[in-house]
Amino acid sequence: MSIWRGEKLKKPEVHDWLCFGFGVVSLLVWWFVRQSLALSQYALYLAIVADLCAAIPTLIFFMKEPEGDRSFAWFLFAVAYFVAIFAIKDQTFANYVLPLYMTVGSLIATLFLVIPRIRRRVGLKEWI
Repeated sequence: MSIWRGEKLKKPEVHDWLCFGFGVVSLLVWWFVRQSLALSQYALYLAIVADLCAAIPTLIFFMKEPEGDRSFAWFLFAVAYFVAIFAIKDQTFANYVLPLYMTVGSLIATLFLVIPRIRRRVGLKEWI
């Protein structure tokens, strides 16, 4: 997306390399253990760590420029993953970890976007 906007490519930062590394390791782990339900959950945990490495710069951006994104979409994302929790049939940690992580992460992003708007008394039309 940045290339289409005419922005210069930036040198990857530490979190970029961590995200890439955890993502590749996650895929490799999954590839080798995909037949084992007990072991494949560890690939999911590594993928969540990779996503967390990618989420940190997003949250930092929201702290610096809360008007850079709309909070309503993040809130709906959190609600959707929260509702997905009720569709889980097998009560295991591995089944709950992703929807809980996405719910909490989306709510944190929502808070970073909503709190500054409340403090500045921004109209609700600008939230959506």
